Amino acid sequence: MYTILGATGNTGSIIANTLLANKQNVRVVGRSANKLQSFVSKGAEAFVADLTDAEALTRAFTRIGDSKMRRSIVELVEQIASRDGPDQR
Repeated sequence: MYTILGATGNTGSIIANTLLANKQNVRVVGRSANKLQSFVSKGAEAFVADLTDAEALTRAFTRIGDSKMRRSIVELVEQIASRDGPDQR
């Protein structure tokens, strides 16, 4: 399963739609369930979460196949969440 963060944005939507068109299992993550519905109608699983919510993002990645990758992603999410908010570059 592929998990796409920011699926309703420009890049995320292209990635999600390409994967869905190629019959891949996709979980789309975004802040709005309504905006994720177009992907659900194509076969995706919707997961509503804010990118600043480490606990929710950890749950979003719980069923991806590669456990080593999952640990790396969870560690990255925890590092980001431990900051004082998103990077404002």
